[in-house]
Amino acid sequence: GPILQNKCHGALTTLFRWRLDNRKQLKDSLQEYVGPASRVTEFRVTSMENLSMDPKINRYLLIQLSSNAPLDFLPGDYLAILPKNSNKLISKARQHLTNQPYDGLPLRLEVKEPTSDLWKPSEYPTGMTYQEFLEHFVDLHRIPLSKVHGYVRGMGVRNGFGPTSELPEVLDKTKSLRINCPMILGRLDGMKHRLFSVASSPMVKGQISILVGLTQFPQKGKPTYGLCSEYLRNLTMGDTVFGYLISENFQMRLDDDPTRPMVLVSTGSGIAPFRSFIQHRHLQAASGISTGKILVLFGCQSKDLDLLRRETEEISRRKELDISHDTCFSREPNERRRYVQELVEGHGSNIYKMLVEEKRKKYRLRLCVDTTA
Repeated sequence: GPILQNKCHGALTTLFRWRLDNRKQLKDSLQEYVGPASRVTEFRVTSMENLSMDPKINRYLLIQLSSNAPLDFLPGDYLAILPKNSNKLISKARQHLTNQPYDGLPLRLEVKEPTSDLWKPSEYPTGMTYQEFLEHFVDLHRIPLSKVHGYVRGMGVRNGFGPTSELPEVLDKTKSLRINCPMILGRLDGMKHRLFSVASSPMVKGQISILVGLTQFPQKGKPTYGLCSEYLRNLTMGDTVFGYLISENFQMRLDDDPTRPMVLVSTGSGIAPFRSFIQHRHLQAASGISTGKILVLFGCQSKDLDLLRRETEEISRRKELDISHDTCFSREPNERRRYVQELVEGHGSNIYKMLVEEKRKKYRLRLCVDTTA
């Protein structure tokens, strides 16, 4: 029979309840949630590198993942990361919720609309445990007020919420009213997956890298990381990460002709797909394939954030690839603010020579920007 069905507060309202189900592996539940169009892959963290020149600055991470499953991708593709709520956030939520199911039971969440007498499956997958649901499937981090406003107002809570709030903040204001677990969790947004440009070459078998710009926003007067940034920055070696590859970025593709020169213009973590281009061309050159020139024009705030500078200079020093790298800074102390479009203008004659004269109009100019940089 049904377990832990919620009680209805107020007039007509949507109801939620837990039901026992058949146990599934977490990966299978995630696959059901993602849908059949994409294949969920289990990865292991094999390295995490802070790309900032100053080790005290931790804004950009290069995360390398490995998998025993075949990885079918091209430079410029996306890797969708399936993030998790933090244990700290889950623990806070558990403290305030009542009528929670026992850990370890395989569950499904069902919903009944006010105009119907039928219980139907919710948008969430089946066969998951309660802990898996809290970790992987429901977003506890940022809750739109519209999702819970009517319900908590019906229980007597009239104000005190911002446009978005964390679930523990909502529960702190309603704990005396004993919020029922499925009633509140069923109203929350499902976990959204985050897309990252692949930052490595498919020639490195069994491995894939992403370059992550850690996003912060002010909350209660202090900077706070977003859900996925918080998740990724706290990963450690050997941790499991779930994700799936997306090959829909057709405008950001590496040319089939390796002899074509490339001008890569980017800011911030927008350089991620270009790292995959550079690594792929580098490996091609190392295997004896003839490759064209690469010019990297990069804009960032300060010298400490000159991503890939060390990597491209090392490749150039070893003369394994014809690559050059120029950077401008918009907030470097005691220097005039310069932006990447000024670099393009300054290299205008060289760009024209590379892309037009040398290849007879068979050229590629790539632009990729980080809008948070």
